[in-house]
Amino acid sequence: MCTFRACSAIRRSTSKLSFIPGADVSFDAIENLVKRYSISYVEDRAVALFDIVGFSLYSPLEQVTQLNSLAYSVNSAYSKMLSNKIDINFARTTTGDGFYIWNRDRSIQASMNLYHFMHLVLADNAIAMGKSKSNTTPLLRACFHVGGHYEFYQSEGLSPTVYSYIVGNVTIELARMIERAMPGQILVGDFWVPMPDWELGQVTKIDSIGFIQRTQETLANLKGVVLSGDQVDSIKCYLTGEKRGDGQFAIKRYRIADKHGRTRNAYNAKVNIYRAHADPIFLGVQTRDLKDFKTVGEEFAENADWE
Repeated sequence: MCTFRACSAIRRSTSKLSFIPGADVSFDAIENLVKRYSISYVEDRAVALFDIVGFSLYSPLEQVTQLNSLAYSVNSAYSKMLSNKIDINFARTTTGDGFYIWNRDRSIQASMNLYHFMHLVLADNAIAMGKSKSNTTPLLRACFHVGGHYEFYQSEGLSPTVYSYIVGNVTIELARMIERAMPGQILVGDFWVPMPDWELGQVTKIDSIGFIQRTQETLANLKGVVLSGDQVDSIKCYLTGEKRGDGQFAIKRYRIADKHGRTRNAYNAKVNIYRAHADPIFLGVQTRDLKDFKTVGEEFAENADWE
């Protein structure tokens, strides 16, 4: 394996293989092997970012405990999705005070599954918070975005690691959004990207609003998931807004600025989870509670939907 510093000196060579690609060894297996020794670029990856509020203010032991609690919620959500036969091939990397999580599969359906996955992680954490009596369970804020990034595997000695790392526009946007997110808030980035669509068998261009609307239509797949011993009756996910001058309700798009003065658009998201014999779980922040949400502008959004 070469280091990144030495890669520029590599010359192309041809080797005869002892097997037939696609017949003896699947193309997917070959691709996954090559990825571990290379840098790949993806332009339409959905990524979720979970951030522990006030992490640096806790003692080292409390930090370890809270990160472990968040990791438990991630694994619990994964188990619940598998129990409902919703497959998600997720990967994660730490940010120090949270996790980036993405689906290794790429499609509209895979991205929607990641958004569902984010719901369940936040719900499991919220239930744990209601039961904990000390700083063992973190207060979270979360962001979701779709965009481009580079993926690579760092080396340990002369061998690549099993876990990959991602860096690029999507992680930069998430990091800048999370800086402005309020405790408990869920932000969705403003994207309009082409994604493979399994159902239509084609590449479809979809925006943030259309993506959330389509995700809501698939939430029935999570009906019956058990949260804290009680089955889920229904889930509602939506982007918040308010009434316009004509009396119609519309989604609000917010303009936020980072510490460098650069701006980007984001939407405030809500998730309501209703259970059969327990109190509902409300995730996110209502529009009326956004007075401390630092923005430099806002407008009513128009839905480009998908094409």
